[in-house]
Amino acid sequence: MVTERRDDSLKRVARGSAWLLLLSIIVLVISGWGITRTEVIYNASFGLIDRGLANAIHRGSNVLAGIFLLTHVLVNIKIITLTKYATRGRLINAVLIAVGLVLLGAVVYMETWRAPPEPLPAGEVEATEYLGQKLTPIRLQDNNALRGTQYIDRDSYRLVVDGLVEKSLSLAYDNLLEYPQESRLTDLNCVEGWNFTAKWTGPRLSMILDDAGVKPGVTTVIFHTVDVPAGYSSLDLSYIREHNIIIALKLNDITLPASRGFPFQVVAESKFGYKWAKWVDSIELTDRIFEGYWERQGYNNNADINGPITEPGYRD
Repeated sequence: MVTERRDDSLKRVARGSAWLLLLSIIVLVISGWGITRTEVIYNASFGLIDRGLANAIHRGSNVLAGIFLLTHVLVNIKIITLTKYATRGRLINAVLIAVGLVLLGAVVYMETWRAPPEPLPAGEVEATEYLGQKLTPIRLQDNNALRGTQYIDRDSYRLVVDGLVEKSLSLAYDNLLEYPQESRLTDLNCVEGWNFTAKWTGPRLSMILDDAGVKPGVTTVIFHTVDVPAGYSSLDLSYIREHNIIIALKLNDITLPASRGFPFQVVAESKFGYKWAKWVDSIELTDRIFEGYWERQGYNNNADINGPITEPGYRD
């Protein structure tokens, strides 16, 4: 009789554990692991929740799901050790444990994994402070890539500058180093809610454009990249000139790593990260409005960090 009551209790616990598994899956689906999920939370709150808190909610949901999953796994392990289920019952519990462990592993991976740091070039030392402000170490900086890291050979690299110019340019990496180098203390802000502070060093983009000879009527500068040859993004020429935008050959005094966009990353100050083009192999000047990869998905073409991220009618 006691055994029967215990088994009935364990069966109720097992059903509760199954509900925990289902709840965990629902939380993970709602939270999502995509780039736009933080923005969905922000939009759903009509801006009442700032993007930092929205990102915390997104990540907190994953942690909550992880707790549910861990509880689910431990409960089912205990049930297997205590019950006298037939082989079929034990098999079901084993499957439930396996599913829980896989999902738990996925949560842990998404929340804790970071790519191993790339080795520093010989003789280079990473800066930890600049202008009296602490810098985020490169190994702790978040980073996104559409199609993974692109690897560009330094010796064969050529940056083409063409379009509405007086003369097309084909610049080697060493040519970029020959321009006067300037350093900026600038935050990179992502629509996901994260940001970091870094020292960026490189030449002014306007100097390169002037060497090509900007024709009258040019309004837009398009950045063609190795991973998005049709044009990853663009910036207004007026913005580039007014803000003295640089292209960063170095990050925290380290030659820009491949994962960060070598040979350079466009330092689009005061704009969200999707305007900070990486792995650029061609710059085109035009007199037309251009929408890059993320802009074609519905993201705002201005990308100002204090402005709207998505266009009206955007759907995730």
